[in-house]
Parts: sequence; C-alpha cells; structure tokens
Amino acid sequence: MIIGVGTPAQALGDNYPWPNANMDALSPLRFAYRNCTDYAAWTINTQMGGSIGDYRFQWANIQYNGSGHAREWRMGAISRGIPVNGNPQRGAVAWWGSAYGGDYGHVAIVADVRNGGNTIDVHEYNANWNGRFGVRTLQRGTSAWPQDFLHIADINDPPAQHRTDVNGDGRGDLTLIATGLNGPTGSGRLEAHALNGATGYSSWLGNWATAAGYLGSATDRVLMGDVNGDSRADLVLVATGQSGPTGSGKLEAHVLDGATGYSTWMHHWATAAGYLNPSDDLVMGDVNGDNRADLVIVGTGRLSPTGSGRLEAHVLNAATGYGTWLGNWATAAGYISANDRLTMGDVNGDNRADLVIVATGLAGPTGSGRLEAHVLNGGTSFGSWLGNWATAAGYLGTSSDLVVMGDVDGDSRADLTIVGTGQAGPTGSGRLEAHVLNGATAFGTWTSHWATAAGYLGVGDRLVMS
Repeated sequence: MIIGVGTPAQALGDNYPWPNANMDALSPLRFAYRNCTDYAAWTINTQMGGSIGDYRFQWANIQYNGSGHAREWRMGAISRGIPVNGNPQRGAVAWWGSAYGGDYGHVAIVADVRNGGNTIDVHEYNANWNGRFGVRTLQRGTSAWPQDFLHIADINDPPAQHRTDVNGDGRGDLTLIATGLNGPTGSGRLEAHALNGATGYSSWLGNWATAAGYLGSATDRVLMGDVNGDSRADLVLVATGQSGPTGSGKLEAHVLDGATGYSTWMHHWATAAGYLNPSDDLVMGDVNGDNRADLVIVGTGRLSPTGSGRLEAHVLNAATGYGTWLGNWATAAGYISANDRLTMGDVNGDNRADLVIVATGLAGPTGSGRLEAHVLNGGTSFGSWLGNWATAAGYLGTSSDLVVMGDVDGDSRADLTIVGTGQAGPTGSGRLEAHVLNGATAFGTWTSHWATAAGYLGVGDRLVMS
C-alpha cells in the first residue's frame, strides 16, 4: 500500500543522522551505514513520521528473498503491494537495477518533479562510492533516468513553486520580442529571441520566427507565462482595443505555444474583459495556484480614479481561457505614478503570484533613497503587504530601462531583474545588461551583473521574462 504524507521540507535533503559512521557496519535500519539504501530507508522513516529509536521503515520492510540490496527493492515493494511505476513523485524512491552500482543497484529519493514529470531532482548517498550525500538533476530519456519509482511514502505537498521558463530547466529566461512595429524582421514574422538563464544570458536558447504576424499596434501587449500548465512559458499577445476595435469587441488573448518554439498557436480567446483603459496596466502570473498564468488588469489610478479609490487587480482565469473572472479586488496599495513599474512573481514561495510595485526614483526620490519594491501578497488577494523593501539598487538609470521578474537562480523565489536596454544611452558593456536582485534576501543583495549575448533592444521591441 502507498502512504501519502504531507511532510515538511526537512524530510528531504542531507538529514542523515550517521554521516561519519563506519561503512562496513550496519545501522539500526540493518543496512550498511552511508550506503544509498540506508539513506533512502532513513528518509522514508522521516516521511512516515519516524525518528531515532522510532524506526517505521527498515530492512524487514523491503527485503526480498533475504536481500536488502538496492537491486531487490523493486521486487520487495511489488511483493508487498506497494505501487511501482514509471511516474516520479516527490518522496518516492528512484530505483535502478543490477546494471547500476556494481551489480548492487541503486536507490535515491525524488526531491522535486517538474517539466510535466520529465525532469527530477534526486537526493542520495554513495552515488560516487564515497559515502556522502549528493543531488542530481535527471532528464527523462537519458541513460541516467531511473528504471522505476517505488511509491512507499510519497510526499503530497508540492514543491514551493511551479517552475515556468522557456526550456523547462527552472531558470528564468529573458526573451526579446521583435515586433515589426518599427521595421521588418528578418523572417517577416513576429520573432522571439530567448537568452538562456542558465548561462547568465550569455548564450541564446533560440531565435524563432513565430506563427504571429507583426504586432497590431504599439498599444497591444506581449506577456509571458505558462498558460496550459506544461511548465513551458507561452507568449500571449493581448489586443487591448486602445488603438482600434478587436474582432470580438473584447480584450483578446492570442497565445503562442512555448512547447513548439512559438511556431504554433495554442488559442485565440475573447476574454471576459472590455477594452483596456489607458490608465490600466497588464501583468501575468498564477494567482490561484493552479499552475496556469492568469491575466491581471491593474487599475493604477494614474489617469483616472478607480471605483475603490485604491489600486485594483482584476484577474482573468487562465483555466477558462480568460473567459471568466477569478476576482476583482481593491488592493492594499494606493495609486501609483507613471514612473513606477508593476511586475509579478512568486516572492514568498507559496505558489501564488505576488504583485510588485517598483518605485524607480525616476520622478523623484524614494523614502530610502534606493529603488524600492513594495510587494502585495497574492495569498491574500493583494489585500495585504508581504513587504516594503529598499533594494540594493540605486534609482533606475533611464526610463528605457526595464524591470522584470523571474526565478533566475532556481531557488523557487522570484528575483527582480533590472535590464539596461541601451535605448537611452550606452551600457558599460555595450550590450544589453541584466542586473539581478536576489528574491531570497528581499532584493537586498545582488545575485549577478551580466552583459548578455544580445545587443541593445530595438525601438518598438519588447522584452519579457518567464
């Protein structure tokens, strides 16, 4: 039988209690100390609520024909009615047979599952015959992928954040959109040029001609997010109706599929919203935790008052093709100025997108004399503040510089990236630059300062981040 448990994160990781024990001796679990089997058995114990002296899983619970070697664990599980299949799950045992580990086989614990189950992180001991803890990221279809998964005491709580990016590696990528508004592109189509987050944006993930023609007008928007829950960032072209009517008479969302390099359309939707007010803004993020990027119309109060007299968030539900509202909320924030920026990302790791107001200092000093991040809590429908933080950054250099959000370092916290576009003057490197503030430190420290592989952003082009 399978035991599904909701378990704190410390049930995974290097929590093994005997890291310096003699590997030739047996632990209380009756496996050799610091072997893969002993670590896996100990971790299963913690997932079952066990502890030192209270052992709920040991050799007798998995041995097969008198052997507890890793290679026997699969049959040991099957003989006890424990589910065994090819589907990874957090807390499950990743299993390799006798072809691995010098005929002994190997076991590890699945710590994270993403990319639709095609990428996993495993925690393990003794993978390199050194009796030490290790972490590996494995891709389905490679020789390193486990042969099966044993579902003994799976963890039901999900990882902190549903990871979305262009290539599914859990790092936020930067994508430059050549819109065709200020001149033709090489392909005669809207183009997406993606910089790889895993290399500090120093290399290209892809340079793609999309299925879309040129952007309709300068008032149309380009946003990025996972619309269908496949862990790939899709491109959403939003026809706002500000420069002329749409075919439906509504705000429209036209979605290019990230899984095909934006070469095919996923959907063309008339949303539940009317045309965008010139005072409003548009951002995208998973507001309700269903792993789909919702469309958020923000009433900023810049040009005209909102009904509540507050900054408002009107959320269109991705699960219904933006055809229904998730909520229409007055937030904890007052109105914002034309020089403040709005962006969205999961700042606290609760799998809900938070709304971040960035005070840039372009129109006047901030209270701290620094670039500031004021974070509205997605978990409370933006009705309360997560934090009001002075960041490590000075004021934004020019109005052409951009502020975007995404998980750059893979820690499941959205980082704040200041992009020097070069549109209003040269950057230090002569390239498009990315300066990354660390979300894990409330943007109080820098993660990196990178000159990217890209030249300056073209006039009329857009930049988005997953």
